[in-house]
Amino acid sequence: MIQDHATKDILELKLGGFSKKDSTALHRACLLGRADVAKALCDKSKDEGANTLNIADINGYTPLLAAAQNEHLACIRHLIDAGADVNLLHSERDSSPLMAAAEEGFGDCVKYLIEAGAAINYTGKEGTALHKAAWYPRLDCVKLLVDAGAIFNTLDENTYTPLAVAARSYREGSTESVKLMLDAGADVNYVCGDGKTALWGATRENVKVLVGAGADVNFQH
Repeated sequence: MIQDHATKDILELKLGGFSKKDSTALHRACLLGRADVAKALCDKSKDEGANTLNIADINGYTPLLAAAQNEHLACIRHLIDAGADVNLLHSERDSSPLMAAAEEGFGDCVKYLIEAGAAINYTGKEGTALHKAAWYPRLDCVKLLVDAGAIFNTLDENTYTPLAVAARSYREGSTESVKLMLDAGADVNYVCGDGKTALWGATRENVKVLVGAGADVNFQH
């Protein structure tokens, strides 16, 4: 059906959703994880010269962002194979597909995106993919990013490093996230943009870990 009848105009057409025309058929397929449909649409778009891979929907999501945020790895593979820009950002949130997958804890997607050339250390308003993974925390994603060469001393919009973000988190697993980054070489006494180290504002359990790793308890900002 798609191969027989989908023209360039139809492929690029944004379909109605609620009160507005908000997304293409490819967006819908990637949002729902319909990998077979996504592949057929990618193939037909190439044949017709349609610009569907990198179009943002009304909410700022490209098909790849939609697939990454919903753990649809097969769709991600088809999109990247077809030439989707692995680093194209959300139009408003300033976040990449890698950051979206890391935030949700989708390790399989994070791994594939890294292998596909995702910018590991891209820093947006909310920091890097490591900031996202460290805060929630998504331990498998933290490890994948660290192993791939994520930089520890990048700052988010609050001027915190990933270590400082993890140290402030009350979520279960935050202590393991802190330990993982310290074991990988994060500077326990690195001074963030606000003039403070990760020790400032850390939870009780994370204070113990940071002090045990050599945090300077006498540091003054």
